[in-house]
Amino acid sequence: MATLTERYVDAAVSGVAQSQRDDVAAELRTSVADAVDDLTAQGLSPEAAEVRALTDLGDPAALAERFGGRPRHLIGPAYFGHYSQLLRTLLFVVLPIVAVASLIAQGLTDASPIEGVLSALGVVFQTGVQIAFWVTVVFAVLERSHTPMPTREWTPADLPEVVHRRIGLGETAFGISVLTLLIWALFWQRDHWQVTIDGELLPVLAPAAWSPWLVLLLVILLAMVVLEIVKYRIGRWTVRLATWNTVLNLGFASIVVVLWAQESLLSPGILEAVPGGLLNPVPWIVVAITVFDTAEGWWSLRRGSSAGE
Repeated sequence: MATLTERYVDAAVSGVAQSQRDDVAAELRTSVADAVDDLTAQGLSPEAAEVRALTDLGDPAALAERFGGRPRHLIGPAYFGHYSQLLRTLLFVVLPIVAVASLIAQGLTDASPIEGVLSALGVVFQTGVQIAFWVTVVFAVLERSHTPMPTREWTPADLPEVVHRRIGLGETAFGISVLTLLIWALFWQRDHWQVTIDGELLPVLAPAAWSPWLVLLLVILLAMVVLEIVKYRIGRWTVRLATWNTVLNLGFASIVVVLWAQESLLSPGILEAVPGGLLNPVPWIVVAITVFDTAEGWWSLRRGSSAGE
């Protein structure tokens, strides 16, 4: 029957390469024997000294990891910075694009609004899981194959700027969600938000307005989604971001107001068919939101600049 020491040595060298196993086993036996001799000299019995010596060495699995060079973590500190940065970037860039694309696809089908949103959420969740899984697998393989990561010598110039009034994830997620719903609504209204005018079913927005104005409106909304992502990545308002936000807001409001003034935005008869004049305030609401969002961007830039002084 194998002694405790032999059982311990066998467990500790189980992960060591065969060519090194004998040397490591001999070193461990010597260490245990020396420890047992010291403990017996202190008055312990050989059996108690052996138990005490093995206890002091600790879990043999930990020794096996050290001798075999096998990390117990999935992604170690040498790779974790690259891993987390790539994972965050992919999730934050890819998932909003997937959400927008999925809602647009649902808007072109006969799915109900609830079905469309739930389907988009399911697609986003599955995409996020797939991204996280494959990025983790790739970095785990890189670490265990000891593939070097691109690095360069650190200098104080690498220190990031202090960011005041950082744009949070919640603010960005809300902005992208609103823009995504607007994009989805542009497509959904064509086949589902229809009103009967003189026996004919017509969408709320005039079909003729799609060429090219509503298409341009869609492009502006997509550009706003990209702007939200860039704002979050930078973490604060800049003059360039505030300027682009102003340009996109003005472009959006101008298209809506001009088409409304020319009575080209809505299908003929829709305005009179909707009860209570519910659509009459539309251009004013659009202008108000545009002014508020533009002013909020410049005001946030000013506050951030003042906080950094």
